[in-house]
Amino acid sequence: MKLQYFKPSLLTCAAMLGVLALVAPANAKVTIERDGYGVPKITADTDQEMWFAFGFAQARDRLLQLEVLRQEAYGELPTHPDPTVNDPRRTRNWRRLHLFPNLKSTLNREWLSLITLGHKDKSLNTLKTKDALSCFSLGIQAFKNYIFGVPYHSLCKVTEENAEGVLKTELGGDAKQEIEFIKGVFKSQNLPKTEWKAVDSLALFHLRVMHEFSLRNTEMKNLQLLNDLVNTQRSPEAAAQLFNSVKWALTPGAKTTIPTIADHKRSATQKSLQYHQELVGSTKLEVDEQPRELNGCNIYNPNGFDKTVNESITLTSTDMDTATFPRNASNWWVISQPDANQMQGASPSTPNSLLYNGPQITALDPSHTYQVALQSSEGFQFGGNAYIGSLNFWQGHNDTMAFGLTAGNNDVADVFCVPVRKEDGRWRYRGGPAFEPVLSEAAAAEFQAVAGQRDNQGFFGKQLDNMYTVGRTGWPVLAIDEADDQINGTAYIMRYNWQGLTANTLHNWLEATQATDFNNWNTHLDGVAANFNLSAAHINGDIGYRLTGALPVKIGMDVTGEDPNQWNYYPNYDPRLPAPMAPEAGWPNDGNRPVVRNFHKLKIEAQTGGFIANWNQKPFVNMPDTDLDFDAYTPYDRVFIIERELEARRTPWTLEDLLAMNGKLQRMDVNYFAYRPFFEVLSKEDLGSTDIQNALVTILNWNGMRGNYQTGDNLGLHKGHILFYYWLEAMNDRFKKTIANGENKLFRSLGRAQMKLKQPKLSKDSESTSTLKLSTETSHNIPLGSRIMLQALHAAFGAAFSEDHNFPAYEYDPFQAKLLTNRAEAFFDMKNALDSALAKANQEWSLNTIAGDYLPSDSATFSGLSQTLAANDTNIGFRPGDPLEVKHFRNRGALNIGAALGESGITARNISSPGIREYRGHDQAPVTPRWGDWTINQLNMFSANAYRPMHPLTPLR
Repeated sequence: MKLQYFKPSLLTCAAMLGVLALVAPANAKVTIERDGYGVPKITADTDQEMWFAFGFAQARDRLLQLEVLRQEAYGELPTHPDPTVNDPRRTRNWRRLHLFPNLKSTLNREWLSLITLGHKDKSLNTLKTKDALSCFSLGIQAFKNYIFGVPYHSLCKVTEENAEGVLKTELGGDAKQEIEFIKGVFKSQNLPKTEWKAVDSLALFHLRVMHEFSLRNTEMKNLQLLNDLVNTQRSPEAAAQLFNSVKWALTPGAKTTIPTIADHKRSATQKSLQYHQELVGSTKLEVDEQPRELNGCNIYNPNGFDKTVNESITLTSTDMDTATFPRNASNWWVISQPDANQMQGASPSTPNSLLYNGPQITALDPSHTYQVALQSSEGFQFGGNAYIGSLNFWQGHNDTMAFGLTAGNNDVADVFCVPVRKEDGRWRYRGGPAFEPVLSEAAAAEFQAVAGQRDNQGFFGKQLDNMYTVGRTGWPVLAIDEADDQINGTAYIMRYNWQGLTANTLHNWLEATQATDFNNWNTHLDGVAANFNLSAAHINGDIGYRLTGALPVKIGMDVTGEDPNQWNYYPNYDPRLPAPMAPEAGWPNDGNRPVVRNFHKLKIEAQTGGFIANWNQKPFVNMPDTDLDFDAYTPYDRVFIIERELEARRTPWTLEDLLAMNGKLQRMDVNYFAYRPFFEVLSKEDLGSTDIQNALVTILNWNGMRGNYQTGDNLGLHKGHILFYYWLEAMNDRFKKTIANGENKLFRSLGRAQMKLKQPKLSKDSESTSTLKLSTETSHNIPLGSRIMLQALHAAFGAAFSEDHNFPAYEYDPFQAKLLTNRAEAFFDMKNALDSALAKANQEWSLNTIAGDYLPSDSATFSGLSQTLAANDTNIGFRPGDPLEVKHFRNRGALNIGAALGESGITARNISSPGIREYRGHDQAPVTPRWGDWTINQLNMFSANAYRPMHPLTPLR
């Protein structure tokens, strides 16, 4: 048996020739072929050989990335030796240790439990997952051993003789420089040479999947906002109304995956009113009262509460500012349709299905994802995307079913507030264990040295005193608000519902990738505790939907009949805020483990005919989406646009049609189309200024698209685009001022978080040359600030406005009607914002001196592609000195996949991510000068909406 690999120079030279086929020797049991983008296809006789080769190939491409991510998962990133130096890695280590204390030992227990379970019940196939993780990890270690000269031993049926032959012959020559480079980085970055184990792959799955996608929580941020509003508004009614305007829990008119009927809307309306009444009725808002009570939580220091919770907000929001998961702009849709013959009246015919899935994850380099095709004669087969360092496959197909996912919207973690008292120097609450410090005394001293220097900037506040867990439960104490006596206080404790289920989730996820029918698919997904929206398509024409994730049955929850549309959440307190009870009281317990109720009923069974679309909006209207303050649950959503496109089609969709539609969507600005009807009405008014009137006409002349996805960006920015976003910014400032009521701190806070708009930052450089420092991301969701403005405008214009402008019915929040009282006020504010936008645009760009509707081509929007993980201090990337840039593209991520399924099999396309190879070239490249060019065969796909043909799978059935 021989593992087949290309030398780097051969791979790069052949990259222009398309897919490179290998002719394996007669005794070969494993082959690896790479297409023109470096994506491997691994074919093997056994699963064990296949997983070993997968680990080996991934290590060759991403070893440095794997090592640094392993350190990050365990909170062991190497830091500056001087503790007083501000080192971001030190902060990241502390956060990881605080959020997941003793992660390595916890995952080891889960790993052993998975194996024990497999021995007790072999039908569960957990031993197959054990073999998969073990061999994958051994493959990573085999490459690592080779570069450090460690002798090889027979592993996972790959013999020493064959492995040695491959390593010596296929990784010789030019690869020696690559090996020396990797060894040099190991030394310079102080990377460990410790063995890569299966539990390390579980740790990367825990970090990159369970953490980023299933630990999303904003309850502390919500509590801080409500507290700030109380400080500003001075009345319980006003504070509650404004809080509900910004952080509304239920929107009856929201787009939902499971169609919303009238009864569901009425239920959502009743529940939203109940939340509002509970918030006002159960909250003591007297300003001078000490402590202040908000939703049952005692706040001892209302005026300094933001400093107490600042670091905890960063922790519980999963580092939102730098998160790479698709938090607000991923979309998918699946179509089940008759084939062309049936639509033309001929028979017999067969249905077909199509799937498009596009989570927009930042194009990091190296990428977080890894494209691969895997096929074993024992039956495993999959082609698509995996998350780096683990066996979590995201989008792809198994030659029978294709599936894809985006982030889900479960309330997957709760924060609980409890009164605490310090006894013998240790905090504890009644009936609860004493708090245990996360950091050792030495680490705490190091923390204090840095915190002391940075305290004045508000980065840490009193966080050092709060870095505890509750006994050995693993529940992090997010913050402790101390009373003046320094003995009493309130502790905020987080508990996540998938705790202890990382290994079980990975196992069930791996099993689900091999399902060949929807019943089998859903059965395996019942065991997935991570939080995902999933779509799937079958070659028989069926399509389906599923939301995974564990939802604890919490105190006060009625689960009558387990109908998700009838579930009644939290009748006694507001679910958007910390729960006023101890963590163990909030969820029923079975010993030391929470009783979790899987969302196994929340799915659309396999159906033929029609379509399902989703854009991270609510799966159903009464869903407890309380932790996701950035999702756009507006009637005018991209799903509305997708549905109109799908419904209007009268001929069968093809895969090419699907991909072209995505190209259109990635340039389409949803905000513009939501506001356009108001501009149309405004254009009929006397604005009193020719310049303002012309500015409005310019906005309406813009087609709402950034560039042209079919022909590229040959023009610069459209003047209407610039004016629209400056107008939106001015309107947003007006609403922030109204809500802040003169409180500058709250005004700034709203601008940084709840009412932050993504918009172009158009400015001049030091030489007064027009430049774009930060691009506008088109087609993103309607952010909270924009949502508030839209609802207020609809309230001011009246219910008939939607019907008059072919706009989806808009059931606005009644508490936002007070932000704009009537049309006259709306016209006045819109006109003033337009005047402000024109002045700012002319100051920056001198629009009046530029002929036509477009700025010069050099002003076209750019998005950096080589946005390395090293910049966010979570990875190591070998990159050129200057960042790569391409014309703006919206679908940044490598996870976009389109698939056409039918009687003849599956045809699939995806966007191959940058960073396929960690080390791509050197100055002495012998083949071609372009061999060291990082742009080769990668960037064109983004600017031209081109997709990579995925490796085909050979039918095994």
